[in-house]
Amino acid sequence: MLEDKQSFERLEEKKSCAAEVAEDARSPPKASGPTGMDGAKEAVELRKGAGVIATDAILRQTERKEREKAAVKHDDAQVPEYLWVEHMLQDFEWKIKNGERRVWSQTELAAIPQHLTVLRQWALSWWKRNLRREFERYLGEDVSAMAMKHPQVVEWNSKKVRYCWIPTSGRSSYVSWDVMRDGMKVHFPRETPRHTVPQRDTANLQVKRQMVAKLEKVRRRRYISPGHVLSLTSFFAIPKGEDNIRMVYDGTASGLNDSMWLPKFRMSTIETHLRFVEPETFMADVDVRECFLNFILHKSICALAGVDLSLYLPPTENSPVLWECWSRALMGAKSSPYQACQGMCVADELIRGDPNCPRNIFRWSKVRMNLPGSEGYDPTKAWVSKIRKDGKVACDFVGFVDDLRPSGPTSSECWKAACRSASLLNSLGIQDAPRKRRGSSQTPGPWAGAVVQTGTSVCVLASETKWKKAKNQVHEVLEMIQSRPKRLERKRLEQVRGFVGYVARTYPSAVPYLTGLHMTIDGWRANRDNRGWRLKSGQKRKFSGITEEVGRGPAYVRAVPRLKDDMMALGRLLEGEAPPIRTIRKKNARKAFYGFGDASGSSFGATFEIGSRIEFEYGQWTTEDSENSSNWRELKTLVTSIQTLSERQDIHGSELFIFTDNTTAEQAYLKGSSKSEHLFELVLELRLMEMRLDMLIHVIHVSGKRMIQQGTDGLSRGDHSQGVMGGLPILQCIPLHQDAFSRSPGVRTWLENVLKGFDPNFLTPEGWFEHHHDFGNYVWCPPLAAADVVVDLLGKARHKRPEGLHLVVVPRLMTGRWRRHLQRGTDFHFLMDIGPWDTDTLFEPLLIFIALPFRVHDPRLKEREKLLEKYGGVLRQALMRKVSSGSRRDLLREFLRDARALCPIRTWVGGPLQGGEGGRSLDVSVSMPSLPFQEYHGEKPLDPGGSRQGNQAIDHQGYFGCVLVEGILDGKGQPSWSFADGEDK
Repeated sequence: MLEDKQSFERLEEKKSCAAEVAEDARSPPKASGPTGMDGAKEAVELRKGAGVIATDAILRQTERKEREKAAVKHDDAQVPEYLWVEHMLQDFEWKIKNGERRVWSQTELAAIPQHLTVLRQWALSWWKRNLRREFERYLGEDVSAMAMKHPQVVEWNSKKVRYCWIPTSGRSSYVSWDVMRDGMKVHFPRETPRHTVPQRDTANLQVKRQMVAKLEKVRRRRYISPGHVLSLTSFFAIPKGEDNIRMVYDGTASGLNDSMWLPKFRMSTIETHLRFVEPETFMADVDVRECFLNFILHKSICALAGVDLSLYLPPTENSPVLWECWSRALMGAKSSPYQACQGMCVADELIRGDPNCPRNIFRWSKVRMNLPGSEGYDPTKAWVSKIRKDGKVACDFVGFVDDLRPSGPTSSECWKAACRSASLLNSLGIQDAPRKRRGSSQTPGPWAGAVVQTGTSVCVLASETKWKKAKNQVHEVLEMIQSRPKRLERKRLEQVRGFVGYVARTYPSAVPYLTGLHMTIDGWRANRDNRGWRLKSGQKRKFSGITEEVGRGPAYVRAVPRLKDDMMALGRLLEGEAPPIRTIRKKNARKAFYGFGDASGSSFGATFEIGSRIEFEYGQWTTEDSENSSNWRELKTLVTSIQTLSERQDIHGSELFIFTDNTTAEQAYLKGSSKSEHLFELVLELRLMEMRLDMLIHVIHVSGKRMIQQGTDGLSRGDHSQGVMGGLPILQCIPLHQDAFSRSPGVRTWLENVLKGFDPNFLTPEGWFEHHHDFGNYVWCPPLAAADVVVDLLGKARHKRPEGLHLVVVPRLMTGRWRRHLQRGTDFHFLMDIGPWDTDTLFEPLLIFIALPFRVHDPRLKEREKLLEKYGGVLRQALMRKVSSGSRRDLLREFLRDARALCPIRTWVGGPLQGGEGGRSLDVSVSMPSLPFQEYHGEKPLDPGGSRQGNQAIDHQGYFGCVLVEGILDGKGQPSWSFADGEDK
């Protein structure tokens, strides 16, 4: 039977027909049939035939079930055409003349795939013809119109008194499409390689034949083609299964990867996927074929990515040496992941289309903020969701390199979202892999290493393959400990730690049991004791005579005492035959509860709001407990108070937000471990309690001043009259649903003054998903509970167009969910606790993160480093608190001005530069001399002069009739213009 019955409810007629066939196979022949021996033989044949049909159906369903579970599909796997057949029968109301729903017979169902094959061939031919005609019309009309009649791709905005972008299809700029068409140019901070060592031969003839076949395939598709070669890369084969190979193309050995600079970029994770799915959401899978090879390799890299094919393919008549070069982004080049993911992000815009179009499957009308701390918070719904006009959650998708995961509220809409994604990818020249397609389901196969299920609740679990592999690796380590505990192979332990840690991302409760591996792998270092724990700073000096070579370590290490216990604990967690299910969001979850816990040197206290009642407890530490560290006392208070609350109240299956003024407690719980042995035991106890009570527990750090306002600080000292104990609603102490601008409107006014002349775009929640895609200067101000969503969207925006300048403004609260990732995704941040943000009333200081603009091919790394050294230390130092907010404003404005000067905003001027009928000249003037990146207008027309004509620049750059110029001020305040190829004019 089908694994996912809910997604095929509309095929009951088909199932009933199959059941009738199976029943006929089991039942005796009817009396009305033939009699005698002939009748008996015929009945037996009928039963055999029906039995074969039923058996084939069962086998097909079994194969389908295994296919859906598989994370990797074979290269020669068949396309699951039955998915299209089923959705055609489900998603259309097939009726007969009297209006009743049509019931398909077995004969008709068997013939449908044949008819659809003919229809599919015709539709594919029609699609190709229309796509070609659209391109020809674009070349014949749009491009010529751009070059001759309507050349501008910027327009005058009288309100903003400046030229503004005209968004193109999918809100993508022409610069983006040039990168897609010509390849991504990268920065070479070092000398480019000249590696000419010939390719080595392969001794195994069978493997060599397989390598030749794969090389011929990439040459036939022009991924490798003739060209000028300056340096050679290498390739080799590794086993893939029992009788196949995987080609590995290496750009490291030649020095190509070491010579390139590429920025870091953020990728989607399973947590990104879990944010926008709810119970009863349907999901599908779309896979991109040959992901990296869909994107052009820039000509500056092609010559450095040569391939020596002399020993594998027949050479030409003129030379016995056959050197060719890659023309597409190759697997093994440092630039390929960044370029391919950037291209997929740009394609993402086109796939989503216009959110206001009623025919768009990805349409949406508003962003719903269902955040903790608000009055109507619903734990069963996602915290941030795009909502349609009908009130349903909008269709969406998330991408992980070449794997797209569309989702929708119904099976039909989810399938349409998958079809649109694949269709738009194909139209852009990015190949869809239909053999890897999965139909819409609430229990789809693995994605990004985990399986998500959305039946009655949103759950996540590891795939069976990874589950079994993790079990085997844990048992392998136990065998190593048993046989040679003082001589464990460190490299193998690192591999086990990496994979088991990858599985532990799905199961955070397993994270504490990786501590033994960490200690064993790093136990040889000088700052570790005999048990593997990190020594205190005062103890490190005793080992000052011991040195360790950075980047190297011993080949073998000894097992720390706790390694065996940790591995046995992991073995118990992994002992099940099937991976366990971790609940993320329940359909019928209880309401959320809020609580505060605080501890002092001699006492402790905790308060919880349960319904309309306040539950509280307080007490005194014993002499032994009071001698422990303050971190231990704070975390012990949380553990004890939750344990006591579970005994008094039924909190099973609920969501609990508990606040502490101790940062170590928050970080230890979020990481699932601690460097301190005593804190580690408390974290483990809290995690086990979360599992036992089937709860979702959030530990959040707050300011000590907020703890005083809430009243728990006084409770720990015996005062029962403050905060919630005196009648203050607990939600007034929990601003998780508010942003900085709503809490202090003066912050926005202050930033507007800082960014005066930058034309900043202050993004609303709707703007997070819509208006940050273009070039420009953006300010993000998310509510605290939604900051992790902004981190993902900011990472995507900066990856697509790094020329943008971004500021993220968020209070220092709930930082454990987003601060580490936001620090990695930005260049600089500082605290603000004066002026418009008064910590006496707002308690926690304000954090401002800045992502500086840059260009991948010219990042100007040294200038950026000097800029950060010049301003970073000044803005971060504590003495800035004594400086007025106006002085800090001016300093920040100067910092942003200099940062933007390193990467000016690009301005497009269409057509010939002299203007006239074929184009319009761009008038320029200095509107704000203190801002060197400002665009100019109004007084003096731009004259390129000399023999450098506009049409020559067009032919040289190939910008479809457009010339790119950049306007900046020189040291004397005069405008200086440069063409796109770098020549000053």
